[in-house]
Amino acid sequence: MAPSRWSSSPSPFSTAGLGLQLVLNLQDWRARFPLTHDTAFGRVNFAYQQEIALVDTLRELSARAPSRYAFAYPIGASFYLYTDTVNPTRHQILIPGFNEPGQYEEVAATLQAFQVPFVILQIVPAKQSDPVRDVIRAQYKPVALSTKGEMPLYKLLRYKRTDRAG
Repeated sequence: MAPSRWSSSPSPFSTAGLGLQLVLNLQDWRARFPLTHDTAFGRVNFAYQQEIALVDTLRELSARAPSRYAFAYPIGASFYLYTDTVNPTRHQILIPGFNEPGQYEEVAATLQAFQVPFVILQIVPAKQSDPVRDVIRAQYKPVALSTKGEMPLYKLLRYKRTDRAG
């Protein structure tokens, strides 16, 4: 059998290079997500204090709400893990051009039917209205969050009829 031109074990230089890259990646991630906080999912690193405020506020409010339902719109499925809440819809994201119009209508109907206590609204420019935004505008009101001078990335909204829950 002819000898292989490629060794099956890595060279010391490639091992050192890989190790250096791992250290640089770790330093980069720590710089991007410098805030460590305990969540329902466990210890998580966040980029912004307002994310922590949202998680803590939603955990506190949802513990007293009529259900553990929350909906993150248009994206934000990680918040369900951080807050021990449940998405009552079958959609984790709703993005124009990706999702069909009927899917927006389905989510809007679910929000109404289940009277979902909380919506986590990611603040993104919206070119047009949609059935989900229409329901959110009509049936939800903002919950005060501390952003500590940061530009808000999210709004926490509460179903208007859950006021009695706390």
